Amino acid sequence: MAVINTEQWLEQSYDDPREICRKIRPYVKHLSDRDLFRYLTLHGMYRRPMIKKEQLLSHLKENNIWKVMQKELHYLQKKWKGPDVNIFILPVDSEKRLIEEDLKGKSGLVFQGNLFLFFGEIHDIKEAQALFTHEYHHLCRLRHGPRKEKDYRLLDAMILEGLAEQAVKERFGKKYNAGWVSYYTPKQLEKMWNDLLFPYRNIKTSHRKYEPLMYGTGFYPRYLGYSVGYYLVQKFCRTRQHTSTSLLDEKAEKIAQVQAESE
Repeated sequence: MAVINTEQWLEQSYDDPREICRKIRPYVKHLSDRDLFRYLTLHGMYRRPMIKKEQLLSHLKENNIWKVMQKELHYLQKKWKGPDVNIFILPVDSEKRLIEEDLKGKSGLVFQGNLFLFFGEIHDIKEAQALFTHEYHHLCRLRHGPRKEKDYRLLDAMILEGLAEQAVKERFGKKYNAGWVSYYTPKQLEKMWNDLLFPYRNIKTSHRKYEPLMYGTGFYPRYLGYSVGYYLVQKFCRTRQHTSTSLLDEKAEKIAQVQAESE
């Protein structure tokens, strides 16, 4: 398992993202071509070509993106005792405002043990490495963590995201964190945790309130669960002298408890 040669796929089928999804289908289970396309585009894959194929491929090749991601896999797999994974590098949907503003023009997804990375033009290779670090940390947390993904609750997901972004900060510094880590002040985050998230911390990911609380849709603050998850992880790491690596197998409840202890 390694970096899939999506360069060849894009050479052949760049103008037809649905055909790209048909090529991915053998790597996933229980989804039709249509549902897979819907799922991947929901999480950032391009719906239609935004720039010329030659321009995009030339840019990705100049950055050696497939080789860089292969090296990243070898490095982090050893560092975190991580799993093997198939990695798919594909164009990002640059029309999505939230991707441009919150995620610095890139997006990623862990799905059925596969890792998807969606890029546009890369102006700093560390941005690509930071995205891979975040997404691969998810796989390692899911492997080593105390709760199976099928049993995840809101708090588990919040801490999952917080730990992954903490791993980015430790490797590359604050500059390479996602935009949502700095949307709110510590005082605002503390209040959002106590008032909005704590009462629902144990809801399953299938609960109707999970996505609005996690992503901050509707009347909730943007990236609510993500932002507070990072806040809780940062606070725990600072007060307990831990790192994202040492917390790979720590219970989410213990990490969140640091907030109650400080009140």
